Amino acid sequence: CNYYCRHCMADSNSHFEQLGARNPQIDQQLQQLSFDHLGIADSPITTPTVEALADIIQNPLDTIQRSGCSPGEPLYHLQHYKFLERIQHAQHLKLEYNTNLSMLNFKGFDLKKLWQPFANIGLTVSMDGVGAMFNYFRQQADYDKTVQNLLNIADHVDSIQLVCTTTAYHAFDLANTFDTLTQLAQQLRQLGVQASVNATFVHYPQGLDVCNLPDTITQELIELAMAHP
Repeated sequence: CNYYCRHCMADSNSHFEQLGARNPQIDQQLQQLSFDHLGIADSPITTPTVEALADIIQNPLDTIQRSGCSPGEPLYHLQHYKFLERIQHAQHLKLEYNTNLSMLNFKGFDLKKLWQPFANIGLTVSMDGVGAMFNYFRQQADYDKTVQNLLNIADHVDSIQLVCTTTAYHAFDLANTFDTLTQLAQQLRQLGVQASVNATFVHYPQGLDVCNLPDTITQELIELAMAHP
């Protein structure tokens, strides 16, 4: 992945393992706090071999109705674009993505052009906060660019789900976050795409779990949410 999100770890993004190797003392200190996202991946991401992809393309592709692309970041992988090139004939396919939508072009490939032949495109886009919170939590991200990519891609996709991965960082800005994302979803619907807003909750590492906020703060947040129109 091309981001360093604060809740992520090496199992989902190999850059964290590389970062830990460059900073072993920090990795050891975090391990003592049961925060091992800079350590060696327990379940490293594997990449399908060229032979496996060729077999899918040549044999069972006609019987597949839906293809999903999950994290790391599929739009950051060159083989993803080469694979799309090779299956342009499979116009019956529905393509589904979990993505940060940080790019629409990569190494000369135009995503909108490559998506054009397919029957249906569905996106789940990580929107962990808005504005400065988004940029802080998703290191190397650009909120304004992501929003612009959403608006630019809307006429090439069928559905977009905006998902806020909610942590203790986000708890104090949830009203603003979901107000803003709801307005963005409405804007996308006006462009003809099915758009919705949802939340997921981080339970690991424990320090980022909203359940670990002090009871007094939790109660204040609940009262704020109930008072919010």
